Amino acid sequence: MPAGVQGESVARNYAEALLTLAHKAEDAKGWGTMLRQIANAIETDITLFRFLESPRIAADQKSAVLTKALGTGILATALKKGLLAPDHRQALLDSLLRLNRHAARCMQRFPVHAATDITGFALGGHGAELASASQVRLRIDTARLPLLPGLEAAVAAGCLTRGDASNRLYAGARATVGTGVTTVRGHAVFDPQSSGGLLIAVAANAADELVSALREGGGLPATVVGEITTGAPGIAFV
Repeated sequence: MPAGVQGESVARNYAEALLTLAHKAEDAKGWGTMLRQIANAIETDITLFRFLESPRIAADQKSAVLTKALGTGILATALKKGLLAPDHRQALLDSLLRLNRHAARCMQRFPVHAATDITGFALGGHGAELASASQVRLRIDTARLPLLPGLEAAVAAGCLTRGDASNRLYAGARATVGTGVTTVRGHAVFDPQSSGGLLIAVAANAADELVSALREGGGLPATVVGEITTGAPGIAFV
């Protein structure tokens, strides 16, 4: 086997298949040259490597990462009503002004398989779209969702947007909310976001490292919020 094609790298699988063909064709030398070229391409081109590696990761080996806290729609409504405390107002503004540039760059360094921004259709709507298109089930642990400060008080004061109801209708049966989900978090997942973060599906064994990289660039709320599993396509909030 050529140097560079070692261990359990993705190149090894292709190398073994080609060697089998070489033996059958009784031209090991010619196939060996081709094999070296393919192995080099796979191990030096990160885009090609990730493309070939991706099918090896099953749905239940992916984690869901959220890069920003939820609640901008609810807090903006509270602000309009004069019900938002000054420190909560500043937290809202900081979130609105934080771009997704750093998160987008981070994604390129990790085995990310899908992503969507969380905007008008909320986490429930955009998550349902992502899951349906991918034919997988997103299981979100709502207790792990990062929320903007002041959200609980704003919900208690009735500062919900019209999008809360319309997003539930939009997601429909594709989004389910467990009975153990708190009222505040149940509203947060359907709250339309302005300048929302990214929901990222990444290989589970790289999720923590991705979160660390996101936080190093100022994405402090970034966290693993769930997993991608098999089952009826859609998003389940538990």
